[in-house]
Amino acid sequence: MSWPYIAGFFDGEGCLHAVGSSGAGIGRFRVTISQSLLTGKQTLEEIAAFMQDHDINAYVLRHKH
Repeated sequence: MSWPYIAGFFDGEGCLHAVGSSGAGIGRFRVTISQSLLTGKQTLEEIAAFMQDHDINAYVLRHKH
């Protein structure tokens, strides 16, 4: 896993959200990468582990439909 790989993956599948700003200019950003867990679970877990190794809070979340 590498930063260039994650950047390319994010470019194709990622999204950036402003969270909790309430118009006051105070908040944080959330980065998400969506992928089918049937085909992309291992890749997402590898990305999360790489980011955790670099002290970035990352995890794989499964949405229930």
